[in-house]
Amino acid sequence: MSEQCEMDFVQGQKVHEYLDRIADIGWTGDAANQGRDCVAFTNNEDATAEEVMIIGASLQEEAIQKGLDFAIAEDPFGNIYLTLKGESDKTVMMCSHIDSVYRGGRYDGLMGVASGLEVLRRTIFEGTKPKKTIQVVAFRAEESSATGKACLGSSLATGNISMEEIDKIKHKSYGNKPLIEILLERGLSRENIQQLLENPYIKGDMLEAVIELHAEQSMVLEETDQPIGIVVHGIGGARRSNIIVGSSEDNGEILPGKRIYRITVRGKADHSGGTPMEGEIIAGKEMKVRRDALIAIARFLKKLPKKNLVNISIPGGGYNSVPGECIIEIVPDESLSLESILGGITDCLAPDMDVDAKLISKEEHDILTINERTVTAAMSIVCAIEKDASEVAKQHEGLARATIGDVKSEEGSLILSLDQRVLEETVGEILRNRIRDTVSQVAHTHETSAIEEPPISQTSPTKFEGGIPTIMTSIFKRIFGEDKEPIKIGSMPGHDTAMVIKAHRSDGHYVPGGMIFVRGRRGGISHNPAEHCDKEDINVGVNFLHEVVKEIAY
Repeated sequence: MSEQCEMDFVQGQKVHEYLDRIADIGWTGDAANQGRDCVAFTNNEDATAEEVMIIGASLQEEAIQKGLDFAIAEDPFGNIYLTLKGESDKTVMMCSHIDSVYRGGRYDGLMGVASGLEVLRRTIFEGTKPKKTIQVVAFRAEESSATGKACLGSSLATGNISMEEIDKIKHKSYGNKPLIEILLERGLSRENIQQLLENPYIKGDMLEAVIELHAEQSMVLEETDQPIGIVVHGIGGARRSNIIVGSSEDNGEILPGKRIYRITVRGKADHSGGTPMEGEIIAGKEMKVRRDALIAIARFLKKLPKKNLVNISIPGGGYNSVPGECIIEIVPDESLSLESILGGITDCLAPDMDVDAKLISKEEHDILTINERTVTAAMSIVCAIEKDASEVAKQHEGLARATIGDVKSEEGSLILSLDQRVLEETVGEILRNRIRDTVSQVAHTHETSAIEEPPISQTSPTKFEGGIPTIMTSIFKRIFGEDKEPIKIGSMPGHDTAMVIKAHRSDGHYVPGGMIFVRGRRGGISHNPAEHCDKEDINVGVNFLHEVVKEIAY
């Protein structure tokens, strides 16, 4: 191997080219709307998939030149499979996703796909047919921000979803249009989808292992100064539901056109599962890292004496995000000045948050306000759930988290989007019961209704079987020294790997699985344009992933 090729292998230079090629799609540098918009079932997600196929075609050409068998496939849903065939059909899979949340970052999901492509490139370059087949899968529609259903592409590819569930899903970007209609317009038929569910592309019996490399969506590795970590505690389960506060009989006052104050609070958008709750202990430190714009607004509205609230919105809000921005519009009474509003909200802000307010005129139109009782009850529920989740997280060593990620008004009601995450089901039951009791008590106190609807989606925690974390630990010691111990953590955010692990196997066991985390900088911020991983850390992660795949596939 030439000196330059050796440098490519050590430094992982190609992975950064792959990452830039796919991350640039949907990215805007505009200061007001910076971020990556590759939401599921949009043109940008399609373009990202096409770019992965182009990279796959170049790898296929290299494989043919080396006398290796390389296949490119796409299932009816649009998931992409790049397969370097081995002596056996038993497959070592690397996977992640290509879609993003609204105004997302460049690393979430994409780094795992790019790293898998780099491992394929290195394996092809070495020119030796592996004993096991090696595959990279680029899944679509992993994020739940558009549909409320996480890991949709991997669920379909593994048969871990039903047609009944699909029929209930709607897409926010298309005005809550049913997902099934969008799929039909994209050329799928109900028969296509049903066949995919009955005869999944991914069959558990064919998998030797599944491994996903991902940016850590927390700050454990940054706090402990480690470039990579091994996920050993499994992947958390998520429960998404709506809490409807008030009813159609609770419409507010109709006021003649008046002045309206529009108030915008800006905090920090984060991953709802990856970001620790207030006071949670990580690496021996008490975390105070959430900058939740909705929590600040809720605390302010709770104590506001008279609240003719016209509107409340969270730009890009969704189940899987800590709100980074929240906007309210208030029709003030005569005693409420702009200065007093700003002063009241400022008292509710965490460090590094800001607020601005301006007067907007709607003199020509009557204004329908939201019932004051509904507003107070809804905001009290927001604050109470944050408090409950923080206390459960502290009591159970970070095994549970909960976030209200979005608020919508509809027919006199305020609809709260609730995301609950757990790493152990027993702790999840504690959290769910506590939140249920809290919602009931707050509604009773404020003499209004508050109903948590049945979950839109619910997944159980996924435990790792098959010894992959043990193999990873052994390789870590071989690379970094026998006296070195890797950071061993859990993944509260969900991942496509969890769906693959649960692919049906005739022996009743899970597919052997594992995850590698690469240190996320800037406090592990994720689902945000500011998310960042250092190139040097990515190189370490790719090298480690390559060694793990070689250990299993050769």
